[in-house]
Amino acid sequence: MNQQYPSIDVIKQATDLVTTKWVLAIVFYLRLKQEARFSEIQSGININSRTLTERLELLEEHHLVERIESPTPPPHMTYVLTEKGVALTGLMSTLSDWFDQYYSHDSCLEKGGDV
Repeated sequence: MNQQYPSIDVIKQATDLVTTKWVLAIVFYLRLKQEARFSEIQSGININSRTLTERLELLEEHHLVERIESPTPPPHMTYVLTEKGVALTGLMSTLSDWFDQYYSHDSCLEKGGDV
């Protein structure tokens, strides 16, 4: 069986994006809420406004999150996951399942150690 694997460059680019602090927390929060205002995300994941602004801009640049401006007064913005962002949550579920299977009963975790 000749299975093709992605190049190391593709893996590095993908992990650079998803391991940026707060990125997965924002994506996960938006998946749960479907849509949220800036202040809801900020209080929901306990992140400061400057960092949240930077991460939302990054997620918009990568077309994982879309900012929607409300036409009704008072004007406000809401954030939603794009199709790409929703697809990323599938990877998060797979990673979570993998972790639960292989590390949920790991003794170093019970002692407060890092994996």
